[in-house]
Amino acid sequence: MPAMGELFAVGSTVAHGRYRIVDVIGGGGMAQVYRARDERLARFVALKGVRGDLLHDSGWTTRFQREAQTMAGLSHPNIVAVHDAGEEQRPGAGGRSIPYLVMELVPGRSLADLLRERGKLPLAEALRLASQVLSALAAAHARGVVHRDIKPANILLTEDGAAKVTDFGIAAVADRTALTRTGTVVGTPHYMSPEQVEGRRDIDGRSDLYSVGVLLFHLLSGRVPFDADSAWSIGYAHLHTPPPTLASVGVIVPAPVESVLARALAKNLEDRHQDAAAMRAAIDVLVHGEDEQGTRSQGTSPFTLDDLFSQESRSSARPRPGVRRTPLVRLVLLVPVLLALGWTMRAMIVDSENVGTITLVSACAVAWTWLAFMRKAEPPPPGRPIGWVQLIAGVSVMFQGMMTLMGLVLLIAGG
Repeated sequence: MPAMGELFAVGSTVAHGRYRIVDVIGGGGMAQVYRARDERLARFVALKGVRGDLLHDSGWTTRFQREAQTMAGLSHPNIVAVHDAGEEQRPGAGGRSIPYLVMELVPGRSLADLLRERGKLPLAEALRLASQVLSALAAAHARGVVHRDIKPANILLTEDGAAKVTDFGIAAVADRTALTRTGTVVGTPHYMSPEQVEGRRDIDGRSDLYSVGVLLFHLLSGRVPFDADSAWSIGYAHLHTPPPTLASVGVIVPAPVESVLARALAKNLEDRHQDAAAMRAAIDVLVHGEDEQGTRSQGTSPFTLDDLFSQESRSSARPRPGVRRTPLVRLVLLVPVLLALGWTMRAMIVDSENVGTITLVSACAVAWTWLAFMRKAEPPPPGRPIGWVQLIAGVSVMFQGMMTLMGLVLLIAGG
């Protein structure tokens, strides 16, 4: 069987000359996608046709036609629009008709391309893209369509960065599931929900929400939550291995982000958000929070104890990014702070007239605590704004600082 490039050659036309093939955009397991020019409307479009080596299998042809019908019934700003569909007789196709689908041409690139270039995305950008994908899925689910293959390669990005979901090739329409039989696994292993791994037939929109959770984890960390050498091992992890947190892979985000991810990646679909609109609402709260945080960072804000441990260094010396001290190191550094604090409190009771020594020890304690715990741009432990070590250090700085100031006042007054 000739290759698909021979069936739709560059320069040839489709639909009685309406669409002229310009070049190849890409392809997947089922189809090849071309950039074509709509000669009638004078615009460029994406033309998708079944691969030539699959024409002998009526199941693939039927699935492709089902995709055309599914996408044609969806109209949403974050879903790639379908303009036309049909079948074409081509030389080399063995007398079989080649189904094709004409869609809007998204001039940007895929989310997979962006991740290959940048590795991972900032929190605000990742949340915004996830919200747009969920908006598209909410529209699809409302029409009984479950995508089943949400992944970066199936999300196209416009030139202004908006997400558009495409490739509904394995989508299941709720009232037309003859092509999806019990025990048949369809999807991409890294992004499949546990129920997809099990090959269940009663899959609903909550399966897509799990895939969005995997996608968001990938966007924020640069890696998928479950990876292994085989699809079987990945599937086993989806079913039985607790999902990692972002903190466990060295990515520090606000606790509500971790909570949304944990709910999206729940093994039991009853524990996830019950529809795409609910999950999107939860993410939009986080998006607005990030926007407000960005606005506040440009203005003034009241000083709190958290500010003593800002993740951005206030000094010219910057530590290596992403490095966090082990609990043992933090405990060792805390020992001099506790000793100085204890000595100062005892000296106030037993030897309160030795103002000079108390002042000197207090000043040294302030300097040590600042250098050991407050100067470093070190993220706090996950789930807690301030750990107990930082809390003790903060209390010590305030107490020893007060003692230093009082001592200086007394020394000056007495001098």
